[in-house]
Amino acid sequence: MKKKTWQLTIVATALSVLAACNTATDTETGTDTTSRTDHTRVDTTNNILVKTDAEWVSEVLENNYAEIKMAQQAQEKATNAEVKSLAQTLEKDHKALVNEAKDLATRKNWTVATQETEDAREKMADMAKDDMKEYEREWLEMMEDKHEKSIRKFENANSDDADLKTWISNTLPKLRAHLDRINEAQKNRK
Repeated sequence: MKKKTWQLTIVATALSVLAACNTATDTETGTDTTSRTDHTRVDTTNNILVKTDAEWVSEVLENNYAEIKMAQQAQEKATNAEVKSLAQTLEKDHKALVNEAKDLATRKNWTVATQETEDAREKMADMAKDDMKEYEREWLEMMEDKHEKSIRKFENANSDDADLKTWISNTLPKLRAHLDRINEAQKNRK
């Protein structure tokens, strides 16, 4: 019995030492993180999983794929000229953002999303059933919400990758410009 307790103590100590060797303090947030074999990090201060750069870019791509499809749908369904023009701009700009993100992911050898989420597809199907005025109102509100969330996501991004940081810095002004146009279109519809 003593021998088994002694062995368990040694194993527990060895695991603690190994975990401590794999722990670092995030200099931006001051939190302790532990790297994992799946390349994610655990914020041991707040006990949360921190996304990898590849996961972060993958989520951004899913959102951009959805915005492209929603912009295409708006161009077909909307009758308001400003909404149609905005949808054309969003489609063009978000296609460019997707290409930039995919190029970055390819250079970094990251596996990332290749389409929008099922939730986004369901939302588009639901919106397609709306009458024209309701559709335009709901589409503008959704674009406002998606761009506000994207801006926050980009502002709060936490990466050590210099290329990703540069892409984020270059993308943020475009997202803010989109939000300004969306807000202007909403004002003009009232």
